[in-house]
Amino acid sequence: MKRVIDASTLVDALLPVEAQLAARRTMKDHKLWAPSILDMEVMSAVWRLERTSAISPQEASRAVQGLRTAPIRRIDCALLLPEAWAMRTSVRVSDAFYVATARLLGADLVTSDARLARAHALGITVILPG
Repeated sequence: MKRVIDASTLVDALLPVEAQLAARRTMKDHKLWAPSILDMEVMSAVWRLERTSAISPQEASRAVQGLRTAPIRRIDCALLLPEAWAMRTSVRVSDAFYVATARLLGADLVTSDARLARAHALGITVILPG
């Protein structure tokens, strides 16, 4: 089964945090997809955590390596622009790319983001890890 993974879930899966096991369970045994903004969003979150000393530089480097090797297929954001733009008044613009990906693929969306979890109102199934 296909699942779209958002940045919050992947950050949880890559870092030694309490939510790591739950995030990894939601990803296991599924074909994983994401819009191409995933990489930028995950790196931004990892850098923010390193900069605030929430994680060590070594943990940050391991997370970025994990991002590079994660078995997640990316969809070019240019393909998603029209649908993401149409959702601009319903969800944050960056979140709209994840919702558009889930709609395009007929996939469930996995997110640790409570605000994005309300996207089920946009006609997709949302899974919260844990």
